[in-house]
Amino acid sequence: MSQQTPIDSIGSNRDQTQTPNDADEKSIRAILHRMIEAWNAGDGTAFAAPFTDEVNFVVWEGTHLEGRQELAVFTQ
Repeated sequence: MSQQTPIDSIGSNRDQTQTPNDADEKSIRAILHRMIEAWNAGDGTAFAAPFTDEVNFVVWEGTHLEGRQELAVFTQ
């Protein structure tokens, strides 16, 4: 039986050190803020902008959307 390396979080081995970067965190928070603003404004195109053209998105109630365009139309 082979021994597995413990994982602390998805995709992160315990031996790897990740240093928080304020600039990265600020950039990620800015994306989320823009998405929230777009959602509140009913702007599906802006909401979908951070996603790739090939996005697979599952809405909270189970609807499966494929592609940025479909996500934009659904969130309009």
